[in-house]
Amino acid sequence: MTSSRYYTHLAMAWFTAGGCYLAYLYRPFANAGAILTLGLAYVSLLQMVITLAIGPLQLLYQRRNPVNIMLRRDIGIWAGITGCLHVFFGLQIHAGGDILSYFLRSDGTIMWNLFGQANYLGLAATIILVLLTVISNDFSLRRMKGKAWKWLQRTNYLLAPLVFLHALWYHDVARREQVFTYAVYALIVFTLFIQVIGIYLYRAQSHRRRKRLL
Repeated sequence: MTSSRYYTHLAMAWFTAGGCYLAYLYRPFANAGAILTLGLAYVSLLQMVITLAIGPLQLLYQRRNPVNIMLRRDIGIWAGITGCLHVFFGLQIHAGGDILSYFLRSDGTIMWNLFGQANYLGLAATIILVLLTVISNDFSLRRMKGKAWKWLQRTNYLLAPLVFLHALWYHDVARREQVFTYAVYALIVFTLFIQVIGIYLYRAQSHRRRKRLL
């Protein structure tokens, strides 16, 4: 591992610990599982937003992005780890850890209230998050080749709206303070803004390359 990657992982470890500590300060009398669920949720959300911003920002000073950006991949691994830990601890909070009760009513029918919708969104997001984490290594990149690996990595763009909606739905379920909702809306606006910049830069650079070939 290069020194830059070492510092990235070290920074993400401190970032994760700091997020959990802030959750403790917010709810000092909650049990450890609830504190970790809350802290890891927002840490993973922010790490996901960072991964989405890295590509467009790199286009500001280079002509095109490589298939694999190591910084984005390493932070994405941390987003996967913290996101899965959030799910693990979160499933212990309600109904004594009965996982089915998060998705089905006592009569076996689908739970489609706000709580159920939030959990189904979280389930879909978790599946994508696990997939992205599993393929975030050199072995997967070599075996699947660049294009196939990149196509799977782009499911990150499907992951983002699922995670944002899951967070907003749970704000209503948990009756969390409005500041949390405003923070998520701000992250949504930032993510959309940075993606628009990325699309503009990519198209502008592609146009310049085509003109040089003519």
